[in-house]
Amino acid sequence: METLNISDGDLTHRQEIIQLLRMAIEQQWSMSYVTTVKNRVTTHSLYLVSVNALEGTISVSGKNLDAIQPGQTIMFRGQSGGLSVVFQTRKVDPEAGVKVHNSDSIFEFDIPYKIACTQLRKTLRVNVDSVYEVPVVLYMVNGALIDAVLMDISTSGAKYRTRQALPTGAAKTVSEYPI
Repeated sequence: METLNISDGDLTHRQEIIQLLRMAIEQQWSMSYVTTVKNRVTTHSLYLVSVNALEGTISVSGKNLDAIQPGQTIMFRGQSGGLSVVFQTRKVDPEAGVKVHNSDSIFEFDIPYKIACTQLRKTLRVNVDSVYEVPVVLYMVNGALIDAVLMDISTSGAKYRTRQALPTGAAKTVSEYPI
């Protein structure tokens, strides 16, 4: 499987959409859906349960989903770290197909045709903590050296983990000491 390249814009290729939805399930993204009643917009939390590529459906669990009529289109929103996604999908009529789950709280929706992706950060952040343990040395303003482990890095900065708390203002900023 090819690596999914997520940047600002729309995902329209079905395989990329399925891959993104599976990644959202695996990483337990924060998801919700939006309803409008008498010009009042309400957001409801939900969980993506599974993706069935052959049936062309996603299984979703959440409160008040039973109030959505089969065939009705709703907007889903999701977020993980610096990525936000939005898509519209239609609730599947449970009588029209095979029931995948034996639960009354899990509902089927069509896999969307398009997912709008937005990077919330100006620069993409690369998480290295979960893959490698990269040791770094922090140079403090007072001249002290502190051992740390790099957690993530981007062109605008880095996040690191230390065994001790750092005093406020102790670390040199990137703008003062460019790489």
